[in-house]
Amino acid sequence: MNGSKKQNQNRALILDLIYSHHPISRIDIANLTGITPATTSAITNELIKEGLVKESGEEDSIKAGRKKIFLEVAADVAYFLGIELSEKYFTFVLADNLGNIKEQQKYSLTKEEIQSCGFTKFKTVFQQLLEKCAMLPLQAVGIAVPGHYNHDKKIITNNPLWQTFDLTAIQALCPLPIYFANNVECMAIKKRIFDKEKKNDNFVYFHIGRGIKCSYMYEHALFNKNNFLLGELGHIVVDKDGSLCECGKKGCLQTFISENWLIKRAQLLFHTHQESFLKHLVDAPEKITIQTLLTAFELGDKSVQILFDQAIQALGQVILNLNLVIDIQSLYLHSELFMNQDLQSLLLNKLTIEPKLLTLPKAPAIHFENYTPFDGAVAAIALAVKQHYLHFN
Repeated sequence: MNGSKKQNQNRALILDLIYSHHPISRIDIANLTGITPATTSAITNELIKEGLVKESGEEDSIKAGRKKIFLEVAADVAYFLGIELSEKYFTFVLADNLGNIKEQQKYSLTKEEIQSCGFTKFKTVFQQLLEKCAMLPLQAVGIAVPGHYNHDKKIITNNPLWQTFDLTAIQALCPLPIYFANNVECMAIKKRIFDKEKKNDNFVYFHIGRGIKCSYMYEHALFNKNNFLLGELGHIVVDKDGSLCECGKKGCLQTFISENWLIKRAQLLFHTHQESFLKHLVDAPEKITIQTLLTAFELGDKSVQILFDQAIQALGQVILNLNLVIDIQSLYLHSELFMNQDLQSLLLNKLTIEPKLLTLPKAPAIHFENYTPFDGAVAAIALAVKQHYLHFN
């Protein structure tokens, strides 16, 4: 990117706004950024000339005068590779600069396989994809990692699975820029710059998987991402007499609704409740999955329904308290669990309260995200796009 520091900063700011607010007019960009209309026009015209941005139609208005011309990001201008490393699988996605998927691959691995040969498997697939993409205008690679990422190329986590996964060695495999970030931080970035729906700038992205993590998007940016303890809502205590969590405390939210703990509790039900439908769905407790639990729930298994009711009650308690300490209008909930409509309704009912104080804030608007195994990899594409086009120091 040529030009002065200020020009490059303005360019990144304008392109960021087009990504996150599309379609948007030049005058609206100028008003929102404080950049002069003349400079805004010059930069947007340059972006159009480069093919990154296109005009997408005029304002539908009966007002006199010149109508606004809307701008949006053009698709298929460049390509990025997105990868998610998780405890359940490694996913790889090739997508364009708007996150439109061109190719996707998933490799399921056990914990034992990740420990023994996970990096070797990753390296093989990664190099094969790079060779396959050799003729494409591939710009960068984004990798969504579990736990927390620091600039020493390490994953900070208490999970021993990742202690020997060498991110520095990954960097050496590819001549392109490679960007790393926590998987849920990537998902929040994806929500902001890729999703077409209109959304508030202040929102929380809440992910429930093997663990629990949330990211807070505040005034266009991730809030205080340098403090890796922020967002660990899974370790908020909801029952001081509850089960002992891995963190050393008792009764953390994670012990109620994380996938690992739900499965652990279901395995106990398998042994202690003879009438449970779980015994008809699997022949051994170690074969229980989240889908097994959801099936038992739908079949009317009372013990599983109680398990989920307790989990949703704990989650609702945390969400209601969250709105008392940070400014959010929306909460996006991403979890395989909430592909179930009944669990969605159960949570919404838990959040329906009549405030007795006029100043008590209402619960944020809850949006249930579609869930696929490739969401983290597409989110890593968003990270790469942000760092490649929209980031400016």
